[in-house]
Amino acid sequence: MFCHGSISGSGRRWWHIRSASLWVVPFSLLVSLVCSGSGEAFPIREWDKLGVENSLQPPPVDVQPGKSWQEPLSGMAFLWIPGGCFKMGSPPNAEGHDADEEPVHPVCLSGFWLGEREVTQQQWQRVMQHNPSALHHEMSGQKDESYPVENISRLDVEAFVSKLNMRHKGRIILNLPTEAQWEYACRNGGEKIPYPGYGQVDQMGWYQANSSGTTQSTGTRMANRLGLFDMSGNVWEWVRDTYDKAAYSHQSGTDPLHSSESPFSVIRGGGWQDTAETLRCANRGFERFTNKRPDLGLRLAASMDTGAEDAEEAASKSNRSSRSPMPF
Repeated sequence: MFCHGSISGSGRRWWHIRSASLWVVPFSLLVSLVCSGSGEAFPIREWDKLGVENSLQPPPVDVQPGKSWQEPLSGMAFLWIPGGCFKMGSPPNAEGHDADEEPVHPVCLSGFWLGEREVTQQQWQRVMQHNPSALHHEMSGQKDESYPVENISRLDVEAFVSKLNMRHKGRIILNLPTEAQWEYACRNGGEKIPYPGYGQVDQMGWYQANSSGTTQSTGTRMANRLGLFDMSGNVWEWVRDTYDKAAYSHQSGTDPLHSSESPFSVIRGGGWQDTAETLRCANRGFERFTNKRPDLGLRLAASMDTGAEDAEEAASKSNRSSRSPMPF
């Protein structure tokens, strides 16, 4: 459904974005009107227009293992996490230990990229053209754009990921990190530490004692040694694994991913309304795939699509072998 209207004054034109089914006035205006499917008009803040502008940017063409990169539509920065082996979980005598964190078991991971920060409200808006968050900060004079998006289900996340992956045509696969990837990155690449980095909990994350009862702008606490922000606190983060209390008893030792028919997904990191021990790197939470909470968001991981590369190489070889010989 499209909306129609007029603006007085010379030199102003409507912009027609067919894929988003909306009309947006020139970027020089501070407020635009967009029509929803029901015909109701609602305001869009100035920073929301970045999603329309950036949708014209091509996907990255020079993404190489070992190097950081930025996804051009959303603006998400991805840091390279070198592969390695570590002991996942926590022993029974660890502070805050829960039974589903054992047994401690060895895990080896291939290298991967992980989002430097939790996905923000602005980044989500740029991709999905709406902001589902329950918590807004503009009444206190702050812009929502740098705060983590929340109030999203796993099904919402899958739609978000699917839209991004369509742009990268199989060369890069964006997804939620696995539970093992998340814990490995939280612990500075698998070090035996309870929280990310070596600072005090107050320095590393936003939680019950320092959050003022709401989310805070991403990247405003200390990063860990890998350069990752908010691995503890602010919002819980969805990960790819389905939840199983006994998953560690039968988990693969190499690039593990637990998948089952369970209606629960693992969530990690703790949030703004939790106690300090909930923010531990080894702590495992869970939530229904369909549930939404104001303390639950996401961070994305990325990997090269080696299957697409292999198919491209095979096609290239086939083309070379089928060429007719040159006449000289």
